[in-house]
Amino acid sequence: MAPVPRWQSVVFLCAATVACVAAMFGARLAVQTELLVAAGLIGLAGLPHGAIDPLLAARVYRFSRPSAWAIFAACYAGLALSVVLLWMLAPVVFLTGFLLVSLLHFSEDLVTGVPWLSRVVYGATVVVLPALRYGPETERLLGLVAGADAAVPVTMLLSQSAWPLLVAALLCAVIEGRRRPMTGAEIAGVAVLSACAPPLVSFTVFFCLMHSLRHLLRAAMGEGTMSVRALVRAAAWPMAGTGAAALVAWRLLGAQSLDAAVMQLIFVGLAALTVPHMVLVEVAARAGWPGGAPASTLRPVQAGG
Repeated sequence: MAPVPRWQSVVFLCAATVACVAAMFGARLAVQTELLVAAGLIGLAGLPHGAIDPLLAARVYRFSRPSAWAIFAACYAGLALSVVLLWMLAPVVFLTGFLLVSLLHFSEDLVTGVPWLSRVVYGATVVVLPALRYGPETERLLGLVAGADAAVPVTMLLSQSAWPLLVAALLCAVIEGRRRPMTGAEIAGVAVLSACAPPLVSFTVFFCLMHSLRHLLRAAMGEGTMSVRALVRAAAWPMAGTGAAALVAWRLLGAQSLDAAVMQLIFVGLAALTVPHMVLVEVAARAGWPGGAPASTLRPVQAGG
């Protein structure tokens, strides 16, 4: 399998360093500005990595009739809507489930050969470590998404787990770094970024420049001969549909405060899109990737180092 370019790791690590230094010197945007900038960056640079799911489905299942595509779209949308329904009916279950699903999904960023324990620790740092320095802020942000009753116990658990997890992450970084220096640097970089930078800043830098960018590069390399234009065209309709759904959701959230509406739009939306995306990836992996499928989209590939 083609490796993910080394420059992607370097770009992420440089951005993470800048974010951490800025945090240490207390340089921050106004809270609402930070939220709006994060929403814009996640929407523009983060969400497209899931928009190529129809391309993945076409390669795996070889749909040839409109009815097959209609069934696929209905199942995909149904899973997404079920997540939104869970958020409405059971916020604590939704928030806990979303954090666990995110942990597992992010663990797939690392290259082939990294043990499962290091993967889980890596994925958990994104979810847990913001509560280390920014417990009250993390609680407030999670409360905007799922309500204070859901945020308080979840944040308490995250805070209690933060120090042991940071130690475990740095230990994993040292162990993995002896075999794969760049992988060790990535684990340490994500851990330090998540612990030092404000929650929205750390998540935006990670999601856009590590998780999403790596996924897009793997998909492009897995397609081999497919041009960038073709990949953009494949993502256009799903992105348009997501944009339309976001506009409808924004209107429905109009009674909320701006902060709550933006947070719910970002993170409930991400949860709704992540679940069918993960199901598609897992089912495709178990299907054995029939000829021509972009296997690197599913299985972590060897990055530089």
